[in-house]
Amino acid sequence: MINDSIQEVASGTNEQTNAIEEISGAVEKIAHHLEDMTGKIKEVTNAATGTAEISEEGSNVVGKAIKQMQIINTNVSESADVIKYLHESSNQINEIVTLITNIAGQTNLLALNASIEAARAGEHGKGFSVVAEEVRKLAEESASAANQISEKIVFIQDQPIKTVETMSKGYEAVRTGIMTVDEAGSSFENIRKSVHIVANQISAMEEKVVEMNESGSKIATSLDNLSESSSEFSGHAQNVSAASEEQTAVMEEMVSATNTLSQMAESLQTIVNKFKL
Repeated sequence: MINDSIQEVASGTNEQTNAIEEISGAVEKIAHHLEDMTGKIKEVTNAATGTAEISEEGSNVVGKAIKQMQIINTNVSESADVIKYLHESSNQINEIVTLITNIAGQTNLLALNASIEAARAGEHGKGFSVVAEEVRKLAEESASAANQISEKIVFIQDQPIKTVETMSKGYEAVRTGIMTVDEAGSSFENIRKSVHIVANQISAMEEKVVEMNESGSKIATSLDNLSESSSEFSGHAQNVSAASEEQTAVMEEMVSATNTLSQMAESLQTIVNKFKL
């Protein structure tokens, strides 16, 4: 009965050892998969880190471009102010030229009247007539010069107007460019933040996978130890079973010998009883 129980224990231990070995094999496969997963996660982490660096560089480039365009915008605005000032100054010069032209006209008219009066004065007005003629010539020259200045002013005024219009368009284009680049910078910044978040999540995932891998290795080691212990226990159980069988055989021999001795004792008792009679 004891031997049967020991045999059952040994058989169950063998089955347990086989099951542990199967579980250990499955754990090893999981460990290999986790190692592969760790490698892939590292590759993704490196790629995410590279993307984050590129997006950060792009964000820096966009920031520099925005600053440069802001400088251009400031320069264009200042140039437009200067041209506007020149235009206003040319208007003032034109007003002065108009005044000179009017004065020259009046001077010419006065010189003409003086010449007429000098002619009426005869010999006494000849000297005055010469002066009046010179004054008239100077007035005409002044009027001619003023007219030339006026033409130049008109040309000068026309060019700044065109320049201001062109610079206004450039100013608007620069403003639009700044807005576009600023939006691009915001997009780069959002990408950079998103990539950093993903990189952090992947890094955390990598840590968890490494922990799982370490836990799997510990489980595999524990299962190996358990399998060895189970095998040793099975061997001990089999040894106990063999010893139990030997002990059973010895006990059976002892029982047989005891029975023989009992029979011999009964025979001796019978003989002794005969001697007593």
